[in-house]
Amino acid sequence: MKNEAISKGLKNIRYTFIAQMIVMGAGVLKTLLIPSFLSVEAYGYWQIYLFYISYIGFFYLGFNDGVLLRYGKYDYDKLPFSVMRTSMYFYLVMLLIFSVVFSLYTSTIQDIDKRIIMSIIAASIVMYGINGVLVYIFLITNQIKLYSFFTSIDQVVVLFSAIYMLMIGNPNYKILIVVSFISKLVLVLVMMYLCKELFWGKLESIANGFREFTKNIECGLVLMLAQIMSMLLTGLGRVLVEYLGNIEEYAYYAFAMSVINIVMVCVTAFATVMYPMMSRVNSDDLPGYFNVFCSYVTIFNAMAVISYFPAEFFVKILFPQYSPMLDYLFVLFILLTWQAKINIVTNAYFRVLRKERQMFGINACGVLIFILIGFPAMFITHSIKAVAICTFFTILLIEIISEMYLRRQLGIRMSLVTVKDIVINIFFIICCITFNLLWGFVIYIIFLIGFLLLNKKTLTELINKIK
Repeated sequence: MKNEAISKGLKNIRYTFIAQMIVMGAGVLKTLLIPSFLSVEAYGYWQIYLFYISYIGFFYLGFNDGVLLRYGKYDYDKLPFSVMRTSMYFYLVMLLIFSVVFSLYTSTIQDIDKRIIMSIIAASIVMYGINGVLVYIFLITNQIKLYSFFTSIDQVVVLFSAIYMLMIGNPNYKILIVVSFISKLVLVLVMMYLCKELFWGKLESIANGFREFTKNIECGLVLMLAQIMSMLLTGLGRVLVEYLGNIEEYAYYAFAMSVINIVMVCVTAFATVMYPMMSRVNSDDLPGYFNVFCSYVTIFNAMAVISYFPAEFFVKILFPQYSPMLDYLFVLFILLTWQAKINIVTNAYFRVLRKERQMFGINACGVLIFILIGFPAMFITHSIKAVAICTFFTILLIEIISEMYLRRQLGIRMSLVTVKDIVINIFFIICCITFNLLWGFVIYIIFLIGFLLLNKKTLTELINKIK
């Protein structure tokens, strides 16, 4: 059972990895194209839209997470469609109410551009809410190819729209937002057709449907809040820069985060399949796999941060107007290594062990810590680098606390894996701040080769399991 579940889960990474490579390719091109034809101010507004649309999941109240947790071991044809179908109608009514209320709020926003952005987000609530449930249905029922397709294709559509605007010489971030909205709407309609059993057919009684609706929210609300808190660990930095800085400074920081997100799509490929895979593993085997996956993530992180060096080179050559971000870009790259570990390993184990409340508590403490150190740091220094450093230390602290808690729950001791992560971070920082770009790159390559040779057995094992 355990070998079959892990083997199948790791093989599913290939599909999600291909999809995420498409997303990464589209992300790279968008990161290169969009800032090249939008002004710094317009790019800032585009990034504001992307930032706030990423938090639209707050309006789901955890309904989709409840579906994920309650039906994570089901095949599609075994789902209780009748009662789920009825609960979906309650869910749609709730989303519609939130959409109307948020639309009323947008009318009070003074900044015209922000009002337009928030109005589109308000109109997106129902659409994204349905999308949130259906992509989870594909994920938990092991329809990984469909999940991968529907989570990547809209990124490609936006990319082609950006290319078209560049060709006709009509740069407008509002067109990009409208294209993003329409492409997502079309995809949701297609998904609704593929999952028509969740929308059309015999209904349960209102009482049973409402009971199912509330069960999903009760089950998923804490997980949703925990995930929102996890997002805020990095997102609050952007809020700080937005409100205490100007739109240009926000654009610099947002562009730096976009560079990081290109690498994060690889993290997403692994994180996507972790919970469905681990939920099918015998509970007695969970402790043994914890150290294994931590070792895999450490190897990935050691290789991932090398992308910093070409990133800095291309920013200097292609986007000199964004060069102020290079002052803190390396800090965001080491932040990436700990965020990867959180997303791939610790968050998955919190879900599998049904420790959503503990996950929420730890992440909420992290948000509080960042508020206590990040806000004063930005207010006093007006330095975005200070915000990046505060974000890094907060993420580091939360990962260490989370890992200590999970190890205690699993009955296993702390390992040298965390020490390896810290050593990688320290050596990477030395390469970035002590040497020029070329020598830093060469020295880190030598370090990476040595590190991979020392961990050859673990690396070979991972490659063989994914094949």
